[in-house]
Amino acid sequence: MSEHNPELSPEIQALIEKAQSGDAKSQSELGRAYYFGEGVEQSFQQAAYWFTQAAEQDYPIAQCSLGVLYELGQGVTQSDKKAVEYYQLAAEQGDARGQCNLGLMYEEGKGVVQSDEKAVEYYRLAAEQGDARGQCNLGFMYRQGKGVTQSDEKAVEYYQLAAEQRVANAQFNLGFMYRQGKGVAQSDEKAVEYYQLAAEQGDARGQCNIGFMYLQGKGVAQSNEKAVEYYQLAAEQGDARGQCSLGFMYERGKGVAQSDEKAVKYYQLAAEQGDANAQYNLGFMYVNGKGVAQSDEKAVKYYRLAAEQADSDAQCNMGFMYLQGKGVAQSDEKAVEYYQLAAEQGNADAQCNMGFMYLQGKGVAQSDEKAVEYYQLAAEQGNARAQYSLGLMYRQGKGIAQSDEKAVEYYRLAAEQGDADAQYNLSFMYERGKGVAQSDEKAVESYKLAAEYGHARALLNLAYCYFQGKGVDQSFTETKTLCEQVFKDPQLSFIAYELHDRTERFEKSKSISTLREQILSHLQVKKHRTMTHYTSFDVGQAILLEQSPFRLGHINAVNDPNEGKLLWQGLGYEPEEGNPVFIGCFLPDSDSLNMWRFYSKNHLNDDACGCAITFNTECFFDYRLLEERGNHTEQDKKVPSFTNTGQSPQESAAFYRVVYLKDNFKILGKGATKLQAYFKELKKEVDKFVGKNPTPEKLQDLAWLLGPLPYLLKDAHYKDEQEHRVIVTHLDYGAKEIKSEDPDFANGTAPRLYLELHRDDHLAPIEYVTLGPKAPNKEMMAPYWRHQLASKFESQLARRKDKQLNINPSRCAYK
Repeated sequence: MSEHNPELSPEIQALIEKAQSGDAKSQSELGRAYYFGEGVEQSFQQAAYWFTQAAEQDYPIAQCSLGVLYELGQGVTQSDKKAVEYYQLAAEQGDARGQCNLGLMYEEGKGVVQSDEKAVEYYRLAAEQGDARGQCNLGFMYRQGKGVTQSDEKAVEYYQLAAEQRVANAQFNLGFMYRQGKGVAQSDEKAVEYYQLAAEQGDARGQCNIGFMYLQGKGVAQSNEKAVEYYQLAAEQGDARGQCSLGFMYERGKGVAQSDEKAVKYYQLAAEQGDANAQYNLGFMYVNGKGVAQSDEKAVKYYRLAAEQADSDAQCNMGFMYLQGKGVAQSDEKAVEYYQLAAEQGNADAQCNMGFMYLQGKGVAQSDEKAVEYYQLAAEQGNARAQYSLGLMYRQGKGIAQSDEKAVEYYRLAAEQGDADAQYNLSFMYERGKGVAQSDEKAVESYKLAAEYGHARALLNLAYCYFQGKGVDQSFTETKTLCEQVFKDPQLSFIAYELHDRTERFEKSKSISTLREQILSHLQVKKHRTMTHYTSFDVGQAILLEQSPFRLGHINAVNDPNEGKLLWQGLGYEPEEGNPVFIGCFLPDSDSLNMWRFYSKNHLNDDACGCAITFNTECFFDYRLLEERGNHTEQDKKVPSFTNTGQSPQESAAFYRVVYLKDNFKILGKGATKLQAYFKELKKEVDKFVGKNPTPEKLQDLAWLLGPLPYLLKDAHYKDEQEHRVIVTHLDYGAKEIKSEDPDFANGTAPRLYLELHRDDHLAPIEYVTLGPKAPNKEMMAPYWRHQLASKFESQLARRKDKQLNINPSRCAYK
């Protein structure tokens, strides 16, 4: 076949001549030279020719080599059956390589019927001859229990034999056995030793695993830099796990300068090779827009690829994407499908999410019992969110027997893992003594832990603890500091400012502020009562049919020269104006002859011609002072105020009865003795506060401390009115809440300032309406208003259910 070529070395020329003369060994060696291109031009066809020549002379090495060419389709037409044929010939002559290769064909079922037993038979024959690859493969069969009884000890025995012959795969496998403590005593140091041996031979898996050992500091001194070095080596060989791991190091900035772009590059390389972890990580990068343009669609693409490989984290995230409708059409059913797949693999997050889906009845039939079942599975794996949720189920007795003790147990487990919601709830249980011995100190301890995570409710409750001195030493400074951390929370900002304002008052004078609250509490109308506002027909119609907001008028519009002055006089000081004061006047009696005379007048000032609107005190204060509610998160001021939020502090959200005084500050009516004592104590504390020579600044402070109190005292001449008031004193002049009407000097009309009480359902607080004794056309006004209400506000009336909005004429006889 080969002619004399003067460019060939004498050794090759001699080899060719011997091969041509029919020497089988020389033919086999010449085939090998052509296969690898050693001394001759590389040619699979020439290799196949000479291997065939030698094989036909039953030369086993050539038979095995020819089998390799048929298996790989190199220089011959690919044929697993022909490969097996030649491996068999070599194996029967005791060729270890042929035996090992034949074992592999049986293991993989290539060219023969698959048989682990036959694979083991041939691996063992090769191994007994000291063939390192046969030893390594036999170790693998023992490790997997394929064709033999599973035995980690036997696996280690054969891996050890092969590793001593420097088989990188065996060294890697032996390192793995030491790492896991399988068949040998667990030893990270020995694992590192064998991973290192494999890595030094360029084994990418060994390089990747030694990188992991450096990352974790297992068996070696921890070193992110060394981890990166080995991951880089593996990645450069195209090892997907090495690429993925290197991407992780770049994402976290461990051992390298942080770079999301570099992370994405390596995740992409690994993902393209089908690495599920890399596909998952790449999905995460897309969903968060890290190192790539944010894309939910791209995130879904990569999560789905990983999920299809049964990556439970990816399946869980696919569930979330379907639940939220991000990158896919929203589907609770698909969300459940993916959560279920992950949950069945023991993914704790997915089990917890399945609990949520059953609890909410999303994508599945609602079942508290099934929710508990899944929360329990996840909680047993230490999932903090599931432990917290299971605590809630025990607390509420949903899907399981109610138990505060069990609720505390699970709250505590989650709290110990830093779950802020669990820490908050655990504090609540200690504060109330539910499931644990009551302890304000323990409650504070848990509130502090949750507060460290920025938990707004924990911050606020902790502020209350410092304000009241519950479980901690009282500290107004700490109270204010904690409140200020809640100012930007949309739901709690107003409550935080209310406590902040209250704290500032207590800082200024604890005694006066305490007395103020005691007096207001004494005068506050208890719930489950009604309050009635007497007004004109025009105003009544505007409120009922035109959805005109109820108004509170400025105090200076009241026709009483002593309004707001009697308390100041009783305290011995000239009245000092503070914030603007707005009031609404109400009476406990909805059909009082005296009240009809006083309040229900028409445009000609004729009395008893209007109507009386009776309100339910429980839902009256579900209003806002602006058409759209604001909060402190929208305020630009460094220190916010009540102004421009449309909200009212609790003190303004109450009905108070007016106190009537005779000369020398003598209080009349219900609770007079107790009130007299309060005001006597108040005068004493005020004198202490302002001192012997009060400054204007002190009196201004006093006006702020007294708040609405001066506007709840009236002269005894008005005692028959039995007036009750809603009082708003928390706003500043210039506030958006304050509405105004310009004066008309030509017609003598005075300017007006007022507040509007805006509601989403203007009829909700109205119990009934009474028409005045002298109301014009009252026989027709009642049916007319009923008709108009039913026509315009059908849905609002339907929400009242069996509680009709009645419109009735007065029963008072009036002449």
